[in-house]
Amino acid sequence: MALHEPSVPLVDALVECANEAVSRDAAEALKASKLAVEVAERLNDAEYTTGGARLRALTSLVFRSRDITDFDLGERSVDRGLEVLRELSYAPDDEIEFLLATGHLYYAMGALKEVLFFADDALRNAREVKDTDRIARSLMLLGCAHAEGGNHKESIAVLWEARDLAKSSRLRFACCQNLSLDYCALGHYRAARSMLDQAEALADSELGTQDKLRLLWARARVDAHAGELPSVVSTLETVAEGFMNLGWPQSFAESVLEIACVFTEQGRWQDALKLASQCSEWFGELGLQRESVAAAAIAGSIHGSAAVERALVALSASIKRRAGRSSSPPSG
Repeated sequence: MALHEPSVPLVDALVECANEAVSRDAAEALKASKLAVEVAERLNDAEYTTGGARLRALTSLVFRSRDITDFDLGERSVDRGLEVLRELSYAPDDEIEFLLATGHLYYAMGALKEVLFFADDALRNAREVKDTDRIARSLMLLGCAHAEGGNHKESIAVLWEARDLAKSSRLRFACCQNLSLDYCALGHYRAARSMLDQAEALADSELGTQDKLRLLWARARVDAHAGELPSVVSTLETVAEGFMNLGWPQSFAESVLEIACVFTEQGRWQDALKLASQCSEWFGELGLQRESVAAAAIAGSIHGSAAVERALVALSASIKRRAGRSSSPPSG
């Protein structure tokens, strides 16, 4: 088979290349996903397998667009995927994977209504075909949506259901990590540490770099509530550097903003001002207006420590709920 010949095996090989590159270089992974879509679009529509191959390629591109915070590309890929769903034939698992990817994209965008819609759709389809793994993954995404909306009790309920259904240790790992953040948000710090310990026990040598960073981030969140602020700053700096090296700009900026949060708790107002101002600029460049405004408000209210603290609590709450949370299966 010549490499320039469009074929389903070639599409799937490119998608696998993208998956393997995620933990090394987001730009490299994106390049492979784009090539997979280009090849998939050249397939013969008369072949039954064409629809599924296109969905798998577009699913990969939606994920990789999320990673680099290119939401315009992500939404264009979603629109094309919805066209494929209307026009071509495909297997149920390909549709569910696409719906999950779309939910993850909107989660990164902070579009809660859309996350709930696509997560519910994926869950309904997964239950129809009795696909236990994808039921668990859909529930995990629903848990993230509930937590984003501040409903941590509902998030805990669906995450436990997902954990009980999950067959793979990596999916159970992600559920435990997210459960730790929900328990922490509710002030149940002993339960949070227990969940983190379970997550670390489930982590394996194949865990992606981004997943290891999010585990560190979750541990920092729990440690912060225990008052271990100096070590928290050091951990968050490691997390931020890791995401910068991976080429994940949104996660990098969010982890830096969390360092600013810790600085305010330490009374380091000028350091917090500097980081919040930088984050506002970064979020603006990424097209994340809500986050940009929140960071700017924090920076703008630095004239009094009490004002800074109020702005921090009110405007960065949703970012802190999302930070460190796995919205997709490890390395997905």
